[in-house]
Amino acid sequence: MKSVKTFVQDKQKEYLNGWSNDSQSILDKGLYEWMVSQLDPNHQRVLEIGCGVGNSTLALLKSGKKLISVDENYYCIEHTRKLIEMNGFKVLTINDRLDRKLDGAFYATNVKHKSLPNAKTVFEEFDCLLIQSDILQDLKLVEYFKECEIESIICWLIGTHGAKWFDSNLDGWVKSAMDYRLKVQNTVYEISDEILKEGGVLNIIDRSLYLNEEELKNLIINHKDQASVTKLIVSDKVNQIEFGTPSTNGVGMVKQMSRDTNFEKTQEELWLHSVNVYKKRAE
Repeated sequence: MKSVKTFVQDKQKEYLNGWSNDSQSILDKGLYEWMVSQLDPNHQRVLEIGCGVGNSTLALLKSGKKLISVDENYYCIEHTRKLIEMNGFKVLTINDRLDRKLDGAFYATNVKHKSLPNAKTVFEEFDCLLIQSDILQDLKLVEYFKECEIESIICWLIGTHGAKWFDSNLDGWVKSAMDYRLKVQNTVYEISDEILKEGGVLNIIDRSLYLNEEELKNLIINHKDQASVTKLIVSDKVNQIEFGTPSTNGVGMVKQMSRDTNFEKTQEELWLHSVNVYKKRAE
């Protein structure tokens, strides 16, 4: 029988491999450039929630952004580090190795106190800061991000490995891919309200089937509901672009407008949907 540690590590690696296939499809179709175009070109300091395999991180760096990226998955962090270093960018990596701390019969993320670089100089000395941690549980990161003068926060195509539902530190209702995505997005809404200055932007991109006009309105309503506990303003416009047929070896998808909360494999045409959320400027 596998240990808890081995089970979690295997699921993290499995996610890395599956998302590598999905991400390559996005890269081949030039969609990372489209995703970057959803951001304010004048915003240089970006916080990325989830680096995946690093293709989004690299696209942001190539566009001239400086960024901090946070991901719980150690293998995603390492894959991203190698990719961006190979492309000539200077990166500082802080690894908790959360996966090595697991023992006994339960999976519980144990975020430790970490030494972080001086917030005033991190963007001067590095192109990218990679932090392995759990944004849902590492509340000290929020105070650090406040000092970093973040201008844009991105929450793109959120997913996670199949062992995450067993993390006993998460709320009991996080039992599926959809639950996890909503938990992350709800958390990101709240921390964006704390971190962003006036004029700052949170950009959320998900993928699903094509949404008609009525479904787009419902998507906006859902985001406004998520933003209702904050002072953030959700745009009434959704930008969407065709993604195409997903990889058969990918991680699957969560339907945005469905009660089906599990990842599903589909060969239907998928679309990316981008929503901008603004920190309102003073009148």
